[in-house]
Amino acid sequence: MRADNAFTSDNFDSDRSIDSRRAARDRGDHAAAIKLTDESIADLTLRCTNLEAISVVRRHTGSIISLLQMNPKLCSVTLRSCPKVLRCIADLCPDISSITITEKASSTDLELFALNVPTKLKQLCLPDTNVDQNFLSPFFSRAPSLIELRLGTVYCDWVNLHVTCSNLVVFQCNVPHNNTVRTDFITNLSNVMPNVHTLVLLKTNDYLEDVVATLIENILVSFPRLRQLCSLREFESKLSIHVTAPLGQALASDTYLLEELYVDHTAHTHLHSTLQTCPFLHTLGLSSTSDNSKIMKYLPASVKRFYCSSWHCAHARGYAIFKNLHELELGNCVQLTDSALVGIARNCPQLVLLHIYYAPRVTLRSVLTVLKLCPQLRSLEYSRDSSHRNKKKDEAVSAVMELCLMHYPQLQHISL
Repeated sequence: MRADNAFTSDNFDSDRSIDSRRAARDRGDHAAAIKLTDESIADLTLRCTNLEAISVVRRHTGSIISLLQMNPKLCSVTLRSCPKVLRCIADLCPDISSITITEKASSTDLELFALNVPTKLKQLCLPDTNVDQNFLSPFFSRAPSLIELRLGTVYCDWVNLHVTCSNLVVFQCNVPHNNTVRTDFITNLSNVMPNVHTLVLLKTNDYLEDVVATLIENILVSFPRLRQLCSLREFESKLSIHVTAPLGQALASDTYLLEELYVDHTAHTHLHSTLQTCPFLHTLGLSSTSDNSKIMKYLPASVKRFYCSSWHCAHARGYAIFKNLHELELGNCVQLTDSALVGIARNCPQLVLLHIYYAPRVTLRSVLTVLKLCPQLRSLEYSRDSSHRNKKKDEAVSAVMELCLMHYPQLQHISL
């Protein structure tokens, strides 16, 4: 949707919100896309009858049905609440193609929706709703155009669905941790959705084993078109919107199209060898790593973006493997030292983004040295330990950031 047709109003206690409501009133039926909150819904229900997309960012149920009734040509709806909309949305908005509802839907909501799925539905996102075979079986049979499906935990024996969703390319769910979630799970899932290129399989509990990491070879074989694979919730938002590897690329039998991978590599001790079979891999996100990790010795040269939630490396040796990186984001850097950070910067001349979080052993001096060593850097973030911050120090850091923006014109964002 075009930005100049959008209206945003998140805080109705400010003068800005009053102007926003006036703008919405003046635009009337000409608004093509609008982002709503509680207080504006009733007024806009009467004034906007030609909306194509709505997004309700706060809890409100009273007027949503009325708003849908007044906008039968609606194509996209995003609601924080009101899952009961699922029961009637096909009748109210027959052209709806995208539905996102973050609040958990009841079994009754799902049952009625599965029996009356909008014929043009391409995207369904119910990330907090758990589903089973009683929903999936009738839903898949009535949603032939579905391209993207995001669900909560799926309790289903995929082999018994007896359906094939050939158009589905994006699938996300929480994986229930039990003894059956092994090779058979991946094989049966691929039989239902063979053409998936984005697969997000999240753990229901952070303390559970990363099933995706242990079965990565089987996943790559079962989903030959797979470009994006994620099992870490903290990296879910980093998935690219578009994939770049050519669809018709002819590959060797032991080579895969994977472009982005986010996993807990501690559950797979031979991940580094698997990565060598992915020549298009440009983004890698790991839960943690250390100096002894083989991934630090065999990082594929194709990787341009590297993220790590817990960085346990203390030394600068071996960082030459980062020479092709454009983006580097490291969290929980309790072992990172000044010399290690400078060593990273010396070996990463192409960096445009460097984010270092919780690095108590790194000083501001070495962070500023990074700016000299990485002339293309556009985004720099660094945090030492927020508990040691004070007003006087904050003022000094703010002054340093302003000077950095003045002396390094390529720098667009800095946070210290």
